[in-house]
Amino acid sequence: SKPRSGRPKEWDARFERRLLRIVRMHPRTTYAELRDQLHTYLSHDTLAHILKKYHISKWLSKQRPFLSPAVVKRRLQWAFRHADWTWEDWIPIIWSDECSMERGAGARRSWVFRTPGQKWDKEMVDTYSRGKDIKIIV
Repeated sequence: SKPRSGRPKEWDARFERRLLRIVRMHPRTTYAELRDQLHTYLSHDTLAHILKKYHISKWLSKQRPFLSPAVVKRRLQWAFRHADWTWEDWIPIIWSDECSMERGAGARRSWVFRTPGQKWDKEMVDTYSRGKDIKIIV
């Protein structure tokens, strides 16, 4: 008897290339949008299986605060002013990073298609602002 290789694939190499091109150009797309763009009926799991071969999967985008150039400059100046402080100089300082939280408030986290090495690429990161610029008082 002939060796069996299982069920034939429902896609070919051309389909994979198109899938990869869309995911790399538009990492924030959803599986439903992928199916529409590719005109396919393949399931979410099948698309994920194909992308897994190329080490691409859906990840929550990383979050970091938006820092304007003015805020970056002020933070750097502050760091230079306090670079020579000793441990004893820092003892009387009280750090407050309190903020109010409300469940369900704010923007939803977004998902992106990426490889593990693309974690901090600019298009894979969501920025958030803390409202007004943080005031540094010393």
